[in-house]
Amino acid sequence: MHTTGYGSTDVGRKRERNEDRLLVDTKRGLYAVADGMGGHEAGDLAATIAVDTVARVVKRYLAAADIGFDGIVGPDVLAFIVREAVRQANREVHYAARTAKGAHGMGCTLTVLLVQGEIAALAHVGDSRLYLMRDSRVRQLSEDHTLVADLVKVGAISKDQAKDHHCSHVITRAVGTSSN
Repeated sequence: MHTTGYGSTDVGRKRERNEDRLLVDTKRGLYAVADGMGGHEAGDLAATIAVDTVARVVKRYLAAADIGFDGIVGPDVLAFIVREAVRQANREVHYAARTAKGAHGMGCTLTVLLVQGEIAALAHVGDSRLYLMRDSRVRQLSEDHTLVADLVKVGAISKDQAKDHHCSHVITRAVGTSSN
């Protein structure tokens, strides 16, 4: 399988600062995006800590992993690595939010993809989406952790109603906002 990763960010129309952070490491097959929670303190710091932590943890685990004959890590190991990278990112952002001046309450979204040969593992928190493009078709792989997505899931509102819902920006899961 051939994977290609691209990264681009845009501040958008509502914010003055871009709090997006990207990681594109084709050598390791590691791709990540984090977006600071807009309107909260130090979202850019939270996103930076998250992406830097993911890069460090994945690099360490891949170096220590039991690599098979083909140089590829197995699916269970790959899933473990991305889960641990996100857990560690959460711990580090949460710690910084408690201890760094001006960082109280900071958090971010985080989406991570790790590809090794034909195997891929993803971890996702928040609403920074992951898409797969294959044969000119695009498919969303991640599921938004937002209030509106939850309302659609339980049938309280329709997908059409969700498009312009006044709470579409409210995320229900974020990195760093709790200790677990």
